[in-house]
Amino acid sequence: SSREAKRVLEYLMKGRGLSKRTLRKYGVGRATKQHPLDKTSQPSESITFPCFKPALNENSNTRTNYVISRIKVQPLEQHAHWYIDPPDGPLGLFGYHTIPSGSKEIVVTQDEYDAMSVNQATGRAAVSLPNTGTKEDTEQCLQLLKPFDKIYLWIDHNNNDPAQQEKQKGMAQMIGIYKCFLVKPLKNTRIMPNDANDALLLNQDLNEILNGAEISEHPKLATMKNYRDEIIGSVYNH
Repeated sequence: SSREAKRVLEYLMKGRGLSKRTLRKYGVGRATKQHPLDKTSQPSESITFPCFKPALNENSNTRTNYVISRIKVQPLEQHAHWYIDPPDGPLGLFGYHTIPSGSKEIVVTQDEYDAMSVNQATGRAAVSLPNTGTKEDTEQCLQLLKPFDKIYLWIDHNNNDPAQQEKQKGMAQMIGIYKCFLVKPLKNTRIMPNDANDALLLNQDLNEILNGAEISEHPKLATMKNYRDEIIGSVYNH
């Protein structure tokens, strides 16, 4: 109904700070659907996020267009009960169809709201991972990032949770440590955002946050750096 559609739009615009233009660009929609794993539940108003994969030219094996691979469905009242429809098949990336041709840099987020926040605030190409929780799905999606020379990885910070930091580093190694930059919150801010959408809602400068991203270190390089620092420290201490 128009009332339900208005409720969804109000949440996305007021609750998440996203514009109609951004929502249209990323193909965000709404649907009244029953959760496939709970046949006793009533159909509920949901937000839909399409994931895209490249459509290949059969003659040249090159990307010529995009097709929807699957759709993430998130109930408006119970966000944690989201699901992927259909449950099987290639995943694709949310926002993949918005990447300008020839782009060499991209921002990768953990959440659809974060990808849209980055693009809306900075104009940079931004996509999100499906976040299914499996390494296989993550690796499959990260294959789509191979053409890019510089990748900003913006994963939820959760107050510097070590587990999240390890997840970020692990993804960086899958992507390629020499072209992956890890995004961290701005220092010396009164409120530290948990993710890009938080930063947008707090009116923080997302470009400044991205410009402060640091290149991911390989474990061996980190060890060499620490060894170098120890040598320098011993020289200055004598």
